[in-house]
Amino acid sequence: MICRQCGTEIADKAIVCYRCGAATAEPARRPAPAASGGRWRLGLVMAAIMLAIIGVAVVALPRMPEGWPRVAGYAAVVLVTFGVVVTLARLRFRR
Repeated sequence: MICRQCGTEIADKAIVCYRCGAATAEPARRPAPAASGGRWRLGLVMAAIMLAIIGVAVVALPRMPEGWPRVAGYAAVVLVTFGVVVTLARLRFRR
């Protein structure tokens, strides 16, 4: 058999050329195409939403009356921020 890459004569049962390392046959499986970056776009959108919520909270929460309304507002901001951070971490470390 002759190597398709470099033209060296190699054994008929060879899997790769001993000289250039080229495969002697087409692979049985092809690798999956790379992701288009959709996860990162989603992460950027979620980060923008989180920043918008925090921005509204910075403006609105100090103007709220004392007591439960203000506490509930701060709690909502903390929960939303935590949720977005956890989601971003899951997107980052997903395989």
